[in-house]
Amino acid sequence: MCKLVIAGVMYLTPVSMLQLGIGIVIPAILSPISAQESPSQLNAMLEELGRRETRDQPGSPYQVTNHLGFIGKYQFGEALLIDLGYYIPKNCTWYNQGANTNEWHGTWARGIRDVNDFKENGARWQEQAIREAFGLTWHYLTSQLGSDKLHSLLQEKNISIAGIVAGSHLVGYEAAIAYLTRGEVATDPNNTAITDYIEEFKHFQITPEDFGGSRPPQRIECN
Repeated sequence: MCKLVIAGVMYLTPVSMLQLGIGIVIPAILSPISAQESPSQLNAMLEELGRRETRDQPGSPYQVTNHLGFIGKYQFGEALLIDLGYYIPKNCTWYNQGANTNEWHGTWARGIRDVNDFKENGARWQEQAIREAFGLTWHYLTSQLGSDKLHSLLQEKNISIAGIVAGSHLVGYEAAIAYLTRGEVATDPNNTAITDYIEEFKHFQITPEDFGGSRPPQRIECN
């Protein structure tokens, strides 16, 4: 989600896009989980994340649209789905980049017909997209901080992989880096802090392999 508040100031980040619309878990490093156990932890984490993202909105989680146009169980925004290669914005305009909400006026890729298809077939598309979003977060964190430094910061602050990817999903990877390196606490427009998500999801033990590992941006350039 391209939304970011630091020290009471709202920042609108225009370009890359996990910067706002999802590290090696240090507990997982110290106590590795089996290949069988780990995916079940990811599934449990995602169920909790979906409930957290949509808890104040009635109806099927996959069908939800909030007041800013974020959609589905994980409240996807245009910017994130652009980075993941699912969505191509019309006139290169999306939320916080020329638009005040997620308008979904563009076209879709990867076999998705339209926004309704993405919502109605959420058990397929949304569950796939959130795992790819975690991989994209992991790519940005490791590429910008370096793997060794990221692991060290997570260990120093006792933050798990689940905590940092959930916090990044809330306010973006740049805000996660700001918290890890400078202690800056970003909040979303609902005043939920990155530290809230880090704390809420810290007990889930997952590894990057559970969500497919590092994944660079796949966006299709708009016209």
